[in-house]
Amino acid sequence: MGTTIPAFHAVATPFELRRLIEYYCLSVEADFGELKYILASVFMEGFKFYWALNVAHLPVDLKANGLVRGFIKGTSAGGKNILYTFEDLIKDSYAHYGLTPAFTFIEDRNALFHTGAPGAHQRGVVGTWHAIKPELIILYRQIDDLLLTLMRYTGPIHRWDTPDKKDPWP
Repeated sequence: MGTTIPAFHAVATPFELRRLIEYYCLSVEADFGELKYILASVFMEGFKFYWALNVAHLPVDLKANGLVRGFIKGTSAGGKNILYTFEDLIKDSYAHYGLTPAFTFIEDRNALFHTGAPGAHQRGVVGTWHAIKPELIILYRQIDDLLLTLMRYTGPIHRWDTPDKKDPWP
């Protein structure tokens, strides 16, 4: 446990970790299920972005206004940049730390970002909380695993979905 503070300081700047942890905390504190999901998804978006930029040092594809459009994976025969996908970057960043991500949250993340409602709503489900909660649990566990790994934590933890149970980490 004594390694977590130095480890946090080592990764805080390259990952904008204070900002990402704030998104995670806001997600857990939010009352609205869809907002929990969106904020946790923003954490994942930010994590993969900062990993690609500051850890993997992948080449960037810039928009005309100077913002990063994406990260360059290669070039097509026509000379156009081929960009890494969200899944590519999450997979590679998690592998970098010896973790295995799940991608079950992506469909609902996309539905929420583009329509304001999770995918279950498009399928006619009225109460969407029960539809997105299982995927939110997986997403929270992925974020927990990532943060604990980055901060080199070892010891017992209480998961969001099982707060009365102590799990060993790692």
